[in-house]
Amino acid sequence: MKGMPFFIFNSFILVVLISSSAAFAWGERGHHAICEAASRLVEEKDFKEFLEARGHQLGHLCNIPDIHWRSLEAAKLSVGNPSHYLNPEVAETTLENLSSDFKAIAKKLGIKPKDLNEKMGSVWWRADQFYKLALKNAGQAVGEEKPKTREDKQDDDFPYNEAIYQMLVAMGVMGHFVGDAAQPYHNVLDYDGWAKKRGGIHSYYETQIVDELDLNLVEKIYSKARLNRKEKLSKKSVIERMRDLSVSARNDLKKLEDIDKILKPSRTSINKYGMEFKIYAKREAPEKVAKKFEPLIVDQMARASLLLAEFWDQIYREAGRPKIKSYRSFRYPLAPDFIAPDYF
Repeated sequence: MKGMPFFIFNSFILVVLISSSAAFAWGERGHHAICEAASRLVEEKDFKEFLEARGHQLGHLCNIPDIHWRSLEAAKLSVGNPSHYLNPEVAETTLENLSSDFKAIAKKLGIKPKDLNEKMGSVWWRADQFYKLALKNAGQAVGEEKPKTREDKQDDDFPYNEAIYQMLVAMGVMGHFVGDAAQPYHNVLDYDGWAKKRGGIHSYYETQIVDELDLNLVEKIYSKARLNRKEKLSKKSVIERMRDLSVSARNDLKKLEDIDKILKPSRTSINKYGMEFKIYAKREAPEKVAKKFEPLIVDQMARASLLLAEFWDQIYREAGRPKIKSYRSFRYPLAPDFIAPDYF
Protein backbone atom coordinates (compact mmCIF):
# COMPACT_ATOMS: atom_id res chain seq x y z
CA MET A 1 0.00 0.00 0.00
CA LYS A 2 3.05 2.22 -0.34
CA GLY A 3 2.22 5.54 -1.93
CA MET A 4 -1.49 5.30 -1.12
CA PRO A 5 -2.91 8.61 0.13
CA PHE A 6 -3.71 8.54 3.85
CA PHE A 7 -7.43 9.25 3.43
CA ILE A 8 -7.84 6.40 0.94
CA PHE A 9 -6.02 4.01 3.26
CA ASN A 10 -8.29 5.02 6.13
CA SER A 11 -11.36 4.50 3.95
CA PHE A 12 -10.15 1.02 3.07
CA ILE A 13 -9.63 0.16 6.74
CA LEU A 14 -13.11 1.48 7.54
CA VAL A 15 -14.70 -0.81 4.95
CA VAL A 16 -12.81 -3.80 6.39
CA LEU A 17 -13.93 -2.98 9.93
CA ILE A 18 -17.56 -2.53 8.91
CA SER A 19 -17.51 -5.81 7.00
CA SER A 20 -15.96 -7.73 9.89
CA SER A 21 -18.69 -6.59 12.30
CA ALA A 22 -21.55 -7.82 10.14
CA ALA A 23 -21.93 -11.06 12.07
CA PHE A 24 -23.02 -9.30 15.26
CA ALA A 25 -26.69 -10.25 15.63
CA TRP A 26 -29.21 -7.70 16.93
CA GLY A 27 -26.63 -5.34 18.37
CA GLU A 28 -26.37 -4.66 22.09
CA ARG A 29 -29.88 -3.28 22.46
CA GLY A 30 -31.52 -6.22 20.72
CA HIS A 31 -29.72 -8.93 22.66
CA HIS A 32 -30.36 -7.15 25.95
CA ALA A 33 -34.08 -6.81 25.12
CA ILE A 34 -34.43 -10.51 24.25
CA CYS A 35 -32.93 -11.65 27.54
CA GLU A 36 -34.69 -9.07 29.70
CA ALA A 37 -38.04 -10.12 28.23
CA ALA A 38 -37.14 -13.80 28.78
CA SER A 39 -36.54 -13.13 32.49
CA ARG A 40 -40.24 -12.21 32.74
CA LEU A 41 -41.50 -15.10 30.63
CA VAL A 42 -40.17 -17.81 32.96
CA GLU A 43 -43.07 -19.70 34.58
CA GLU A 44 -41.55 -21.42 37.63
CA LYS A 45 -42.66 -19.09 40.45
CA ASP A 46 -39.53 -18.89 42.63
CA PHE A 47 -37.25 -18.87 39.63
CA LYS A 48 -39.31 -16.19 37.92
CA GLU A 49 -39.03 -13.88 40.95
CA PHE A 50 -35.31 -14.53 41.10
CA LEU A 51 -34.72 -13.77 37.41
CA GLU A 52 -37.02 -10.76 37.24
CA ALA A 53 -34.74 -9.05 39.76
CA ARG A 54 -31.79 -9.79 37.48
CA GLY A 55 -33.18 -8.81 34.08
CA HIS A 56 -30.47 -6.20 33.56
CA GLN A 57 -27.75 -8.63 34.63
CA LEU A 58 -29.00 -11.25 32.18
CA GLY A 59 -29.23 -8.64 29.45
CA HIS A 60 -25.58 -7.75 30.04
CA LEU A 61 -24.56 -11.40 29.96
CA CYS A 62 -26.42 -11.89 26.68
CA ASN A 63 -24.08 -9.33 25.12
CA ILE A 64 -20.81 -10.79 26.45
CA PRO A 65 -20.04 -12.86 23.29
CA ASP A 66 -20.34 -9.70 21.15
CA ILE A 67 -18.50 -7.31 23.45
CA HIS A 68 -15.95 -8.67 25.93
CA TRP A 69 -15.26 -11.91 24.06
CA ARG A 70 -14.79 -10.06 20.75
CA SER A 71 -11.81 -8.25 22.27
CA LEU A 72 -9.85 -11.40 23.11
CA GLU A 73 -6.81 -12.88 21.40
CA ALA A 74 -7.00 -14.29 17.87
CA ALA A 75 -6.91 -17.96 18.95
CA LYS A 76 -10.13 -17.51 20.92
CA LEU A 77 -11.79 -15.43 18.22
CA SER A 78 -11.06 -18.06 15.59
CA VAL A 79 -13.16 -20.66 17.41
CA GLY A 80 -15.63 -18.33 19.08
CA ASN A 81 -16.75 -16.06 16.24
CA PRO A 82 -18.13 -18.80 13.94
CA SER A 83 -20.36 -20.07 16.75
CA HIS A 84 -22.73 -17.12 16.24
CA TYR A 85 -24.26 -18.37 12.98
CA LEU A 86 -24.98 -21.37 10.79
CA ASN A 87 -24.45 -21.77 7.04
CA PRO A 88 -26.05 -25.11 6.06
CA GLU A 89 -25.07 -24.51 2.43
CA VAL A 90 -21.50 -25.45 3.39
CA ALA A 91 -22.78 -28.95 4.19
CA GLU A 92 -24.74 -28.93 0.91
CA THR A 93 -28.07 -29.22 2.68
CA THR A 94 -30.81 -27.18 4.34
CA LEU A 95 -31.48 -26.25 7.94
CA GLU A 96 -34.29 -28.79 8.01
CA ASN A 97 -32.03 -31.63 6.87
CA LEU A 98 -28.83 -30.72 8.67
CA SER A 99 -27.76 -33.43 11.12
CA SER A 100 -27.86 -32.70 14.86
CA ASP A 101 -24.52 -34.51 15.21
CA PHE A 102 -21.78 -31.94 14.59
CA LYS A 103 -18.94 -34.44 14.32
CA ALA A 104 -20.99 -36.62 11.94
CA ILE A 105 -21.39 -33.66 9.58
CA ALA A 106 -17.63 -33.09 9.61
CA LYS A 107 -16.96 -36.76 8.96
CA LYS A 108 -19.37 -36.83 6.03
CA LEU A 109 -17.66 -33.79 4.49
CA GLY A 110 -14.21 -35.24 5.15
CA ILE A 111 -12.97 -32.32 7.25
CA LYS A 112 -12.00 -31.78 10.86
CA PRO A 113 -14.80 -30.63 13.22
CA LYS A 114 -12.79 -27.50 14.04
CA ASP A 115 -12.64 -26.64 10.33
CA LEU A 116 -16.37 -27.29 10.02
CA ASN A 117 -16.98 -24.75 12.78
CA GLU A 118 -14.91 -22.19 10.90
CA LYS A 119 -16.64 -22.81 7.57
CA MET A 120 -20.24 -23.56 8.56
CA GLY A 121 -20.70 -22.06 12.01
CA SER A 122 -22.27 -23.81 14.98
CA VAL A 123 -24.84 -21.65 16.76
CA TRP A 124 -27.16 -24.58 17.65
CA TRP A 125 -24.40 -26.52 19.37
CA ARG A 126 -23.09 -23.43 21.14
CA ALA A 127 -26.52 -22.82 22.71
CA ASP A 128 -26.69 -26.49 23.69
CA GLN A 129 -23.23 -26.27 25.29
CA PHE A 130 -24.30 -23.44 27.60
CA TYR A 131 -27.61 -25.14 28.36
CA LYS A 132 -25.68 -28.18 29.62
CA LEU A 133 -23.26 -26.00 31.56
CA ALA A 134 -26.10 -24.09 33.27
CA LEU A 135 -27.82 -27.37 34.10
CA LYS A 136 -24.61 -28.76 35.61
CA ASN A 137 -24.13 -25.68 37.79
CA ALA A 138 -27.78 -25.62 38.87
CA GLY A 139 -27.51 -29.27 39.83
CA GLN A 140 -24.41 -28.55 41.91
CA ALA A 141 -26.28 -25.85 43.79
CA VAL A 142 -28.95 -28.35 44.84
CA GLY A 143 -26.41 -30.46 46.69
CA GLU A 144 -24.48 -27.65 48.34
CA GLU A 145 -24.97 -26.29 51.85
CA LYS A 146 -26.89 -23.02 51.79
CA PRO A 147 -25.26 -19.89 53.22
CA LYS A 148 -26.58 -18.88 56.64
CA THR A 149 -24.48 -16.02 57.92
CA ARG A 150 -24.00 -12.63 56.27
CA GLU A 151 -20.37 -13.54 55.68
CA ASP A 152 -21.35 -16.77 53.89
CA LYS A 153 -23.91 -14.97 51.74
CA GLN A 154 -21.31 -12.44 50.54
CA ASP A 155 -18.52 -14.98 50.09
CA ASP A 156 -17.99 -15.45 46.34
CA ASP A 157 -16.09 -18.67 46.96
CA PHE A 158 -18.85 -20.26 49.04
CA PRO A 159 -19.71 -23.38 46.93
CA TYR A 160 -23.44 -22.67 46.70
CA ASN A 161 -22.84 -19.03 45.72
CA GLU A 162 -20.33 -20.06 43.07
CA ALA A 163 -22.70 -22.65 41.60
CA ILE A 164 -25.61 -20.20 41.28
CA TYR A 165 -23.33 -17.50 39.90
CA GLN A 166 -21.95 -19.81 37.22
CA MET A 167 -25.48 -21.00 36.41
CA LEU A 168 -26.53 -17.38 35.78
CA VAL A 169 -23.49 -16.73 33.61
CA ALA A 170 -24.13 -19.81 31.48
CA MET A 171 -27.84 -19.00 31.15
CA GLY A 172 -27.15 -15.43 30.11
CA VAL A 173 -24.46 -16.30 27.59
CA MET A 174 -26.70 -19.03 26.21
CA GLY A 175 -29.29 -16.32 25.57
CA HIS A 176 -26.93 -14.63 23.14
CA PHE A 177 -26.82 -17.63 20.84
CA VAL A 178 -30.56 -18.22 21.04
CA GLY A 179 -30.95 -14.61 19.95
CA ASP A 180 -28.46 -15.10 17.11
CA ALA A 181 -30.49 -17.97 15.66
CA ALA A 182 -33.60 -15.77 15.53
CA GLN A 183 -31.91 -13.30 13.16
CA PRO A 184 -32.61 -14.38 9.53
CA TYR A 185 -29.17 -13.55 8.15
CA HIS A 186 -27.45 -15.72 10.75
CA ASN A 187 -28.92 -18.76 9.02
CA VAL A 188 -27.76 -18.27 5.42
CA LEU A 189 -24.39 -18.13 3.68
CA ASP A 190 -25.23 -14.78 2.05
CA TYR A 191 -25.23 -13.20 5.52
CA ASP A 192 -24.98 -9.60 4.32
CA GLY A 193 -27.04 -9.70 1.12
CA TRP A 194 -24.25 -9.17 -1.43
CA ALA A 195 -25.41 -12.00 -3.68
CA LYS A 196 -28.73 -10.18 -4.09
CA LYS A 197 -27.12 -6.74 -4.41
CA ARG A 198 -28.48 -5.84 -0.98
CA GLY A 199 -25.05 -5.47 0.64
CA GLY A 200 -25.11 -3.98 4.12
CA ILE A 201 -28.53 -5.36 5.09
CA HIS A 202 -27.15 -7.24 8.09
CA SER A 203 -26.12 -4.38 10.37
CA TYR A 204 -28.77 -2.07 8.90
CA TYR A 205 -31.53 -4.46 9.95
CA GLU A 206 -30.27 -5.82 13.24
CA THR A 207 -28.60 -2.76 14.71
CA GLN A 208 -29.41 0.53 13.00
CA ILE A 209 -33.13 -0.19 12.67
CA VAL A 210 -33.37 -1.72 16.17
CA ASP A 211 -31.67 1.32 17.68
CA GLU A 212 -34.44 3.52 16.22
CA LEU A 213 -37.32 1.56 17.77
CA ASP A 214 -39.31 3.00 20.68
CA LEU A 215 -38.21 2.65 24.30
CA ASN A 216 -40.96 0.09 24.99
CA LEU A 217 -39.27 -2.59 22.86
CA VAL A 218 -39.00 -5.07 25.77
CA GLU A 219 -42.70 -4.66 26.56
CA LYS A 220 -43.61 -5.38 22.93
CA ILE A 221 -41.40 -8.47 22.82
CA TYR A 222 -42.87 -9.74 26.08
CA SER A 223 -46.48 -9.19 24.93
CA LYS A 224 -45.89 -10.89 21.59
CA ALA A 225 -44.15 -13.85 23.24
CA ARG A 226 -47.07 -14.37 25.63
CA LEU A 227 -49.46 -14.52 22.68
CA ASN A 228 -47.20 -17.10 21.02
CA ARG A 229 -46.86 -19.32 24.08
CA LYS A 230 -48.10 -22.86 23.53
CA GLU A 231 -49.97 -24.82 26.17
CA LYS A 232 -47.60 -27.79 26.00
CA LEU A 233 -43.86 -27.32 25.72
CA SER A 234 -41.99 -29.21 23.03
CA LYS A 235 -40.26 -32.45 24.01
CA LYS A 236 -37.57 -31.91 21.41
CA SER A 237 -33.90 -31.53 22.30
CA VAL A 238 -32.20 -28.15 22.61
CA ILE A 239 -30.63 -28.52 19.17
CA GLU A 240 -33.94 -29.55 17.57
CA ARG A 241 -35.69 -26.51 19.05
CA MET A 242 -32.82 -24.29 17.92
CA ARG A 243 -33.33 -25.74 14.45
CA ASP A 244 -37.02 -24.76 14.55
CA LEU A 245 -36.03 -21.23 15.58
CA SER A 246 -33.52 -20.97 12.72
CA VAL A 247 -36.03 -22.24 10.17
CA SER A 248 -38.63 -19.70 11.31
CA ALA A 249 -36.06 -16.91 11.01
CA ARG A 250 -34.89 -17.99 7.57
CA ASN A 251 -38.48 -18.18 6.38
CA ASP A 252 -38.82 -14.48 7.20
CA LEU A 253 -36.23 -13.46 4.62
CA LYS A 254 -38.80 -12.76 1.89
CA LYS A 255 -40.85 -10.55 4.23
CA LEU A 256 -37.72 -8.73 5.36
CA GLU A 257 -36.50 -8.06 1.83
CA ASP A 258 -39.95 -6.87 0.74
CA ILE A 259 -39.75 -4.18 3.43
CA ASP A 260 -36.11 -3.33 2.66
CA LYS A 261 -36.50 -0.91 -0.24
CA ILE A 262 -33.24 -0.47 -2.14
CA LEU A 263 -32.59 2.99 -3.58
CA LYS A 264 -29.35 1.93 -5.23
CA PRO A 265 -28.01 -1.69 -5.30
CA SER A 266 -24.71 -2.66 -3.75
CA ARG A 267 -21.68 -3.39 -5.90
CA THR A 268 -17.94 -3.92 -5.79
CA SER A 269 -15.44 -1.65 -7.48
CA ILE A 270 -11.69 -1.40 -8.12
CA ASN A 271 -9.81 1.76 -7.27
CA LYS A 272 -6.79 3.07 -9.15
CA TYR A 273 -4.48 1.12 -6.84
CA GLY A 274 -6.07 -2.17 -7.94
CA MET A 275 -7.82 -2.74 -4.63
CA GLU A 276 -11.36 -4.10 -4.60
CA PHE A 277 -13.77 -2.46 -2.20
CA LYS A 278 -17.46 -2.75 -1.46
CA ILE A 279 -20.05 -0.09 -2.06
CA TYR A 280 -23.05 -0.72 0.13
CA ALA A 281 -26.62 -0.55 -1.11
CA LYS A 282 -28.26 2.80 -0.61
CA ARG A 283 -31.30 2.71 1.65
CA GLU A 284 -33.61 5.09 3.41
CA ALA A 285 -32.42 6.46 6.74
CA PRO A 286 -33.21 3.98 9.57
CA GLU A 287 -35.28 6.50 11.52
CA LYS A 288 -37.63 6.90 8.55
CA VAL A 289 -38.41 3.19 8.09
CA ALA A 290 -37.93 1.63 11.52
CA LYS A 291 -41.68 1.37 12.13
CA LYS A 292 -42.09 -0.70 8.95
CA PHE A 293 -39.59 -3.26 10.20
CA GLU A 294 -40.79 -3.27 13.81
CA PRO A 295 -43.50 -5.98 13.65
CA LEU A 296 -41.09 -8.43 12.03
CA ILE A 297 -38.28 -7.65 14.46
CA VAL A 298 -40.57 -7.94 17.48
CA ASP A 299 -41.88 -11.28 16.22
CA GLN A 300 -38.36 -12.67 15.74
CA MET A 301 -37.15 -11.43 19.11
CA ALA A 302 -40.30 -12.76 20.80
CA ARG A 303 -39.59 -16.24 19.41
CA ALA A 304 -36.08 -16.08 20.86
CA SER A 305 -37.27 -14.76 24.24
CA LEU A 306 -39.95 -17.39 24.60
CA LEU A 307 -37.64 -20.25 23.66
CA LEU A 308 -34.98 -18.92 26.00
CA ALA A 309 -37.46 -18.71 28.89
CA GLU A 310 -38.51 -22.30 28.19
CA PHE A 311 -34.89 -23.39 28.26
CA TRP A 312 -34.32 -21.57 31.56
CA ASP A 313 -37.42 -23.13 33.12
CA GLN A 314 -36.31 -26.54 31.93
CA ILE A 315 -32.83 -26.08 33.44
CA TYR A 316 -34.39 -25.20 36.79
CA ARG A 317 -36.73 -28.21 36.73
CA GLU A 318 -34.16 -30.74 35.49
CA ALA A 319 -31.68 -29.62 38.15
CA GLY A 320 -34.22 -30.34 40.88
CA ARG A 321 -35.40 -26.79 41.55
CA PRO A 322 -32.45 -25.44 43.57
CA LYS A 323 -33.41 -23.25 46.55
CA ILE A 324 -32.72 -20.09 44.62
CA LYS A 325 -33.87 -17.67 47.34
CA SER A 326 -30.80 -18.53 49.41
CA TYR A 327 -28.61 -16.63 46.92
CA ARG A 328 -27.75 -13.17 48.29
CA SER A 329 -24.45 -12.44 46.59
CA PHE A 330 -23.88 -9.05 44.93
CA ARG A 331 -21.24 -10.44 42.59
CA TYR A 332 -21.78 -9.02 39.10
CA PRO A 333 -20.52 -10.79 35.93
CA LEU A 334 -18.88 -7.82 34.21
CA ALA A 335 -16.42 -9.80 32.10
CA PRO A 336 -16.81 -13.60 32.41
CA ASP A 337 -13.94 -15.74 31.18
CA PHE A 338 -14.18 -17.04 27.61
CA ILE A 339 -15.46 -20.60 27.32
CA ALA A 340 -14.32 -22.39 24.19
CA PRO A 341 -16.69 -24.63 22.20
CA ASP A 342 -16.57 -28.20 23.51
CA TYR A 343 -18.27 -30.07 20.65
CA PHE A 344 -15.23 -30.45 18.39
